[in-house]
Amino acid sequence: MLQTLWLCRRSHRDSGEWLLDALAGLYPYHARAEGVAILSQYPITDEGFVTIDGRPPVLWVDLEVDGRPARLIGAHLAPLLFMRLLNGPQPFPQAVNEVTAQREEAVRAISQMVAEAQTHGRAVWMGCDCNITDQTAIYRAIAGLGLRDVFREVGWGFGYTMPGHAAQGIERANYTRIDYIWHTPDMIALDVQVPDAPTGSDHLPVAATLGWK
Repeated sequence: MLQTLWLCRRSHRDSGEWLLDALAGLYPYHARAEGVAILSQYPITDEGFVTIDGRPPVLWVDLEVDGRPARLIGAHLAPLLFMRLLNGPQPFPQAVNEVTAQREEAVRAISQMVAEAQTHGRAVWMGCDCNITDQTAIYRAIAGLGLRDVFREVGWGFGYTMPGHAAQGIERANYTRIDYIWHTPDMIALDVQVPDAPTGSDHLPVAATLGWK
């Protein structure tokens, strides 16, 4: 049985350092790129990232779990359109085009990472602040890579992850599920939870347990 490894989005450099230090006893290995980090219980053998224009990069790490090769991916897709519009004056068509292009670029990077990992016999699982619902074309594109949505497999209820307790300007009644853990079919989803805990984030965490087939 495999506990998924932590992935975090860092809003401030100092808070990211603090989090890495605080969790070092449980997750002594880590990799990070600007805006995203992967914390691991297992030694990381290789790592890399693909830069997304105007967005945090898509980060990957390779490791072995119980002697079996695996790849973890951490992604943070472009934010919800209404948040883009709130952040400054921008024509609506331009905002739509930019968000769509950034999300599609991220999916292309994820596709390459998954394909490369599977070529070398690696299982893949991904933590994603995807900023999309499961009714979107981008969700279908990710699922089309052969990745399975853990919550859709074994979750119960609605699994809302947004807004978290620290969200600013968003009513807690306006819930949506936009954060995911995905995996390739060579693993099985055993459990998933969305703890309604005040973590200091504008999203709620997603915690899953995966196992080998």
